[in-house]
Amino acid sequence: SLLYHEGQYSGPWPVPDLVNLAAAGDAQAADFALETLATNGRNGGDRGLAWLLACNAFAGDGRFKAWVAAQLARPDEHGLILFNVGMIPQQWRDDPAFAQALRPYVEAELTGAMPYNVTGLATAMSPQNAQAALLRGLDSGRPYSAADTLAERYLDDDQIREALTSRLRGDYAHAAPMAGVAIDVLGPAEGFAVLVSLLRQPDQAGRYEERVVVAEAVADAWQRFEDAARKQDAEAGPARDVLASCDPAELAALCTAVSPHPLMWHAPSVISAWPGQPAVQKFADELIDDPAPIASGIPDTIP
Repeated sequence: SLLYHEGQYSGPWPVPDLVNLAAAGDAQAADFALETLATNGRNGGDRGLAWLLACNAFAGDGRFKAWVAAQLARPDEHGLILFNVGMIPQQWRDDPAFAQALRPYVEAELTGAMPYNVTGLATAMSPQNAQAALLRGLDSGRPYSAADTLAERYLDDDQIREALTSRLRGDYAHAAPMAGVAIDVLGPAEGFAVLVSLLRQPDQAGRYEERVVVAEAVADAWQRFEDAARKQDAEAGPARDVLASCDPAELAALCTAVSPHPLMWHAPSVISAWPGQPAVQKFADELIDDPAPIASGIPDTIP
């Protein structure tokens, strides 16, 4: 019944999964979910739950895939603006015709303000189209996820490696947004040296978000090296060398100097990386005393 009245569902968190189980195999629920999506909830249906069902319980119903493909082909109409497109099921992505419909949508969204959910969709396209779209995404206002996907999936391609390398070795404006992939692209020693250099640079007007991204990348890399140093494999030696080359107190102080207001993407990583450092303890205490950033500073999907 929650599907039939938008606003009736407000939690708790197990509800969507339970609705998905209850609706499986229910033809009437499928018809109403499709109607809710197609009419933008004109008849009162819960659009969020309808989308959930489309991508899960009713993923095998070709009507839903056809409706979504039609919306993807017209990105300027913003037909999917309310929904998490990252939920689009793999069986749809594997359809070449559907993957082709993804292209205009992915290309439009990658240069928008919230590109995080579409980088995974890009990989459903042909490698050539996916790489071209993601490379254009590097020049957007928030290129973090595009860079991460390129580094994870296509780093063996010389063009991709050169594009990421040139940005990481460039000025702050180009390198800072790529901070999250520095270690994978440049290797432990050079990659961490780039991160520390970015972290040590003074604040720049209009670059606050990049400061958060850099602080998070430094903290994540430090934890990665500490984990590797405890193992007896090829990564252990380089990791120990990097750890020995830096002062953890300095890094902790620099990372905690990046205020969590209004963004706090870096806070969990910083607290986990140096829990015993006085600067981090002070940083955590301040967050506990003023939890406003926790309530308002974390987007649904963190880069």
